Amino acid sequence: MSPGAGGYSGVVPRLATRISQHAWLQAYALSKEPNTVPSLTAPTTRVAALDYQPVQATDFEDLLSLRIAAMRESLEAIGRFDLARARSRLAATFKPEQTFWIVDCDRETAPTRIGFYAVQAEPDHLMLQHLYLHPTASGRGLGAHVMQRLIDASEQAKLPLRVCALRDSRSNGFYAAQGFVKTGEGEWDIEYERPLSNQQQA
Repeated sequence: MSPGAGGYSGVVPRLATRISQHAWLQAYALSKEPNTVPSLTAPTTRVAALDYQPVQATDFEDLLSLRIAAMRESLEAIGRFDLARARSRLAATFKPEQTFWIVDCDRETAPTRIGFYAVQAEPDHLMLQHLYLHPTASGRGLGAHVMQRLIDASEQAKLPLRVCALRDSRSNGFYAAQGFVKTGEGEWDIEYERPLSNQQQA
């Protein structure tokens, strides 16, 4: 992850304190969409002062800015940072109905969008397409709280959770600490799966 840029101004816009009734209804409607995970589209239960809010199609540029902030350092370290590639990779998998803002409500001012995740439901697994936190939100254990939400959804759906991580990035250690096991690798990415708890005990 890259060092913070001194704050979120111009990168991550502020949010209202609570989900509006409209957003709640939208979240409920999204749970009916194909390839979504109902337990992730249900009304929010806050953990560690975090909130989760549905993404709109018009949020793409803000999502891209946050992804770049989160990934830039790791990509530059392997000579792979490219703005055009970053845009095309996010655009190729962007589905608003599967994507949620991670909102930090433990702020002296207003709640702030500090990251986002996207999960796609496949017949035999859940695919974590994206999970990013802004660098200024790192070091507080928030990633582990978000991951626990995703693990709980995996257990409820009775489907293992899979993810690809950039080779040599710190995210590999994070996923290993969350119970993911390596299942394959390519030139730039490493594939992981977190088995269901009953499979881990078998």
